Amino acid sequence: MFCMISGASRDGSYNLVNPAGKTISAPIDLVTISAFGKDVNLSDLVTRVRRIAKGLDKGLRKVAPDKPRTGADALIALEIEFADEAPQDPVAAGGAT
Repeated sequence: MFCMISGASRDGSYNLVNPAGKTISAPIDLVTISAFGKDVNLSDLVTRVRRIAKGLDKGLRKVAPDKPRTGADALIALEIEFADEAPQDPVAAGGAT
C-alpha cells in the first residue's frame, strides 16, 4: 500500500484507504484523492465511466450498425460537486445502461 502526499514533507497524520472487504483489481486499484476534507475514489469513477461507455457503444451500434467500429481517443471533462447527500448512481437512475 502506498500513500502519496503532495508538497513538502511535514509532520502530521494521514488517513489511508482501508482495503478490508474491498475487491482489488490488477494492476492498480483503490486510488483515492483527498482535499479539503473530501475524498474521491477514482477507481469507482473509472468503473462507472466504463458502464456508461458500454451503454453509449450499445446505443451507437443500434443507430449506426453499418459504421466501422474503430478505436479513437476521447476527452471527458468532469465537474465534481460535493453535497451532503449520498451520490446517485446514474445507471440505477436510468441515465445509462
